[in-house]
Amino acid sequence: GLPQQLLTPQTQAYRGMALVREAHAVLAKGSVEEANKKLDAAHEIFTRLRASGDASETVIVGLALSKFTRFAAWGAQGAPGSTPADLNIVADLLRPLVNEPGASRQVRLVYADTLNFLSHQRVDKEQGVADCEEARAILIKMGARDLTDLGAASIYADTSDSQARHAAVLGRIDEAEALGREVYEIAEKVLVQRPGDLRSMHNLALAPGFLSSIARRRHDSAGAVEYAVKSEQASESFVRFNPSNLTAWGMWVSSKEGLVDAQFDQGRVAAALATARGMVELRQDPRLPSGTDSIRSRPN
Repeated sequence: GLPQQLLTPQTQAYRGMALVREAHAVLAKGSVEEANKKLDAAHEIFTRLRASGDASETVIVGLALSKFTRFAAWGAQGAPGSTPADLNIVADLLRPLVNEPGASRQVRLVYADTLNFLSHQRVDKEQGVADCEEARAILIKMGARDLTDLGAASIYADTSDSQARHAAVLGRIDEAEALGREVYEIAEKVLVQRPGDLRSMHNLALAPGFLSSIARRRHDSAGAVEYAVKSEQASESFVRFNPSNLTAWGMWVSSKEGLVDAQFDQGRVAAALATARGMVELRQDPRLPSGTDSIRSRPN
């Protein structure tokens, strides 16, 4: 609302970043059209600032976030309005900054997270693993494993989950299982120190769901059910903490699907049917955001 004569490049950059952050929150509750308007406006601001000769980190990161947010708030395939090339564009924008001595924490976090999401777009899963390894190396240096940087730790755990899934596709089951266990361990530790960490709540639901699928591949039906129950419980806690977040609801649905499969494998047909009915009944849950036609999920 500033008069035109008071709109400096700095205030314009602040406005662009505010639009990006607001769009992330709006996307999380499923309002795609509203969020896209904000992201397009932010992208226009940062593009104009860069064209005027401003190559500062703030402008480059803002330009990257105006594209990356559609993935960060929605999932590996991106929200409507994203394109398959967006993550490569973001990585190319940030890579020169990351390789500079003294790269900022924000640049390193966003770049590592971009590689995490980009890994899921790789047809060659070996390349996906390489993306995750590069990201994890950056995050380890920032303090992800020793938990001196909890933000880095939550992204590290999510990236490790991605790498576990790529390794499983490649048939490297032992490696995948070890990574899945690490995801679960780090998520638990982060939540002890920061109980409201949404990314770690997500990780805490993802990891046992994935480990349940590994147990099924090993024909360990008891282990599959045990992990599936943990995933379902963590997903329900995620929804209880943040019921406006559609990703949390998607995780709850996915975890129930995994539990149905694990129970059926054990021959517990009645239990599987009861879990499936509970999954269908989620549509009637009064906490579910109004106007929701479908719930997005990331497979366990």
